[in-house]
Amino acid sequence: MRKSLFVLGAEGLASHAVAALREGRLADGLAFALAFSQRYGNIHPEAHVLCAHTLAKIGLGRAALDFWDNALNKSPDRMDWLENALRTAWLAQEPEIAAHYLCILRHVFISHPSTAFLKELARHDSAVRGSCGIHTGRLRGWLWLAQGQSYALNAQGGSPLPTGKVNKTLVGDHTLCVLNIPLAPCDHAYTMTVTVDGQHVTGSPVTCSPCDAARPIRTPSAHNHCNAQQGVTIIIPCYDGYAETLACIGSVLASRKHNSTPMTLLAMWDHGPNPRLYAALKRLAARGSLLLASTPTNMGFLGSVNLALSRVPDGNVLLLNSDTLVHGNWLDRMADVARLPVAGTVTPMGSHAELLSFPGWDDRGNVTTLRQAALLDTACASLPPDMRVREIPVGVGFCILLTRRALDLCGGFDGLMLCRGYGEETDFCLRCKKLGLKNYAACNVYVAHLQGRSFGVAKHAMVMQNNKAIFTAFPAYKQEYDRFLLEDPLRSIRDHISRRASAGMGGVVHAFPWAEQFAAPVLPPGSDALAQLFVLPCGTQTKILARCFPDVALADMFFYLPHDQDALAALAQHCAFTGLVVHGMRLWAARLAEVMGLPLAFSVNGGANLARMTAIAPYACLLVIPPLRTQGWQCLCRFARHRADVTLYVYQLQQVWGKAPHPENFSPLPELQDLRPLNLSGLLFVEQPEPARVQAWRTWLASRKVRNLAMGLLPAEAA
Repeated sequence: MRKSLFVLGAEGLASHAVAALREGRLADGLAFALAFSQRYGNIHPEAHVLCAHTLAKIGLGRAALDFWDNALNKSPDRMDWLENALRTAWLAQEPEIAAHYLCILRHVFISHPSTAFLKELARHDSAVRGSCGIHTGRLRGWLWLAQGQSYALNAQGGSPLPTGKVNKTLVGDHTLCVLNIPLAPCDHAYTMTVTVDGQHVTGSPVTCSPCDAARPIRTPSAHNHCNAQQGVTIIIPCYDGYAETLACIGSVLASRKHNSTPMTLLAMWDHGPNPRLYAALKRLAARGSLLLASTPTNMGFLGSVNLALSRVPDGNVLLLNSDTLVHGNWLDRMADVARLPVAGTVTPMGSHAELLSFPGWDDRGNVTTLRQAALLDTACASLPPDMRVREIPVGVGFCILLTRRALDLCGGFDGLMLCRGYGEETDFCLRCKKLGLKNYAACNVYVAHLQGRSFGVAKHAMVMQNNKAIFTAFPAYKQEYDRFLLEDPLRSIRDHISRRASAGMGGVVHAFPWAEQFAAPVLPPGSDALAQLFVLPCGTQTKILARCFPDVALADMFFYLPHDQDALAALAQHCAFTGLVVHGMRLWAARLAEVMGLPLAFSVNGGANLARMTAIAPYACLLVIPPLRTQGWQCLCRFARHRADVTLYVYQLQQVWGKAPHPENFSPLPELQDLRPLNLSGLLFVEQPEPARVQAWRTWLASRKVRNLAMGLLPAEAA
């Protein structure tokens, strides 16, 4: 069984999991499903579905919901998965999660739940009327009408109601109506309402505006492109988030002195709910810090951006989310990339930045302060020239520079193909690529993104609907995007950033066997574990994974000994590590300490082979709690006989040893008050006595600046 988990591919793991479930072998089915999910879940989201179904069968509904979340995040266009996730939440008696999924379902309008599930919703007191919106240039939606209910479509704003077919299906005492009505081009904004018995369905009223159309701004010219390289207009759409928006604007204004690229800051007010924010923006505009424009009414992200783009006829444009933080000469570095001959868009590295996330596209970071952003941006700026730019499938909208040539060819964002709020920049980048332009990553720039909070649960529905439209319009995109994630061409770049960001972090580094990285080892509070190594001997080579946590999470770094021993030694020196703690008695411990040039200590538990403790560097004294196992005690005695330079103070020595002679360097452990004059180097827990006594020793050791680990050994800090 264990061997098969390692040798089977994606299809093999899936088929074995399904076969085990059909035969009622739930434990085996779960093992295969979990292996499938861990190894291939990013490419095959159905692996998460398999885990969810298996856990639900076992009765672990709450755990199953986590896998449903993973599946829906990877494939948000699966309405059948959303239905099953909601059923699981009901069975697990998780009303808050069920309400979350139900809210997503109510916002999906390009497809409808199955009629069987619509009936099931009514049994759970969660009946829905329907949903509507604009998508692919049409009024789309669905209505679930009970007997006697009626619906109405109306247009306001001086425009006739678009005409089109409404498909109706009779299902028992209900009628399912599906809307798919094409919209005529408009030269003024108007709204449409969709109501059932006078009540708006989700998404109504719907606004259609000329600003939603992606119209080319003008014919491209070489002169315009030349001007585009001289300055950048930074557009910040502003709606809500007082503190975040002002922090973002403040970071941009502070960076002006570090950038030679002329920048014009344009704040686009979209009639948000916070008048205090608007007042602050007006004060900044009055002082000349920025330009302030306003939409005629709330138009959403897409409408406000397109309106702002129409007011910037020259130069490159950079769209910056209001929940971001920038640092240093970030704009100069992005402008350098925009000067490449076929550049269409430029996106920096960042947190919550999709495929450009740091520390990894599957670990999007959590940077919340300008100090953290500055740490990572400084590390990015140190990239060598050959690592600074990479071509990417699409840019990411949290911070994206649109070159003038791209705007002239593609126009603005397309709100007639996509529902507002998600995927506009993806569609723009794919249109650029279709016209021969390229999307670039400025890997030498980092912009912190506090993660969009604008759309709440409705965002998932937007993802579902807009991804479906994008995948239909650009059929090769999903495969290209998945291949980019699988090959991960940014791994070496993230590795370099991590090495630079970990400079001078100090502290001890803890080393574990390779497999323990999957068990997420937890070190006790107060251990100051800022770095971890996971070691895997492989014949003549040793593979090492390094993780550092100076102030923010960094990407994994990989080393292969003996080939990379100089690089590993340089990392230890670069990070200013003070010691190496190896968890367990490992044959590679002494060699690793030698390569890194660090003093070595061991963390030993009761099951460790204490005979290998001969590799420990000399200490003046150790505090020892004896193991209860006879074999372990004998190992400790053999060790002590060879280490006359170490005095071991043994807890309950007489009770354990009896009247038999014991090694000369074994002494009874004094009471705590008598321990104070002793110069102990560390604390070794082989097995723990009563918790109160252990806590008293720990408190005393902490006051003496002696670090300790639960069931472990660490050298004392220098006074």
